[in-house]
Amino acid sequence: MINIFIPTYNGEPFLSETLDSILSQSYRSWELYCVDDSSSDSTFSLLQSYAAKDSRIKVFQKPNGGDASHSWQYILPHLTGEFTLYMSQDDLLKPDTLEHLVSRQQETDADAVIPSLTWYYGDGQPSKTDQGVHGDLSPLLSGKEAFELMMDYSIPGFALWRTNIIKSNPVPLTAFNSDEYSQRDWCSHCRHVAFSGGEYIYRQNNPNAITHRFNNRRLEASITDAMVIQRAVELGISETTIVHYANERYKDLWFHAMWLLQYRKELPYPRRQYLRELLSRAFQTLHNYVTLNQRKYRWSAHNLFLFWSVIRLKW
Repeated sequence: MINIFIPTYNGEPFLSETLDSILSQSYRSWELYCVDDSSSDSTFSLLQSYAAKDSRIKVFQKPNGGDASHSWQYILPHLTGEFTLYMSQDDLLKPDTLEHLVSRQQETDADAVIPSLTWYYGDGQPSKTDQGVHGDLSPLLSGKEAFELMMDYSIPGFALWRTNIIKSNPVPLTAFNSDEYSQRDWCSHCRHVAFSGGEYIYRQNNPNAITHRFNNRRLEASITDAMVIQRAVELGISETTIVHYANERYKDLWFHAMWLLQYRKELPYPRRQYLRELLSRAFQTLHNYVTLNQRKYRWSAHNLFLFWSVIRLKW
């Protein structure tokens, strides 16, 4: 039995297409768990209508928590299948995707199986598909190897995961994108990670997706970046990989700090202070690995006082 988990919030425009893609699967032994985050549109009633037609669809509604991390925490006690696949409310599966994932898992006894990932842009733009490791579906990776490849998105985080790994290492509530940390962390607890055919279609043309909108919640991503580095250090991931990751994420941290200074008066004081503390905590990890030569990065990475001082001078 496979669990499929979808957190929803105001997902009405694309949700029917997503649910229909699951109902069309050639592999039939699945249960779908949908957790609605108190949507203000017709998402919840739409989910209920689908659940009324197919008993494999389980629908829950919770008070608004604002991100998938809270929905993960909510649904964990309900997951009973041996494996779990996470989907966003606007993503799609080709009809044979689950069949490919299950077949590959049975063939390899892997703790996680990553499907081929198709980036769907819509509006007549060509899609692109990433398969396995640089196009090769055959590798059977250790958890550490998969963690390292996932750090620079050489392989995606969407996977069929052994459920007990997820339950033993739940998604933290530290940020809106804490699942990006957890996907890598789950890899580290896998004996083997495999790859399969069958496409997971990752929609890029939803303007309301949280990854396509910038607001103060996005600043929380810096603490997720710091958590990834801390876990990478614990696992003994190569310093080259960690430095490359830290350099890219330090640029994001810089942008987040600049944004906070620019819009600080629009935020309530407690939220402003929380974000400043969060960015400072992220800095304490990131700056240890920064090798950027641009002056503003080089000087600000010396210590926390210089970081905020240079940010103010730059602004």
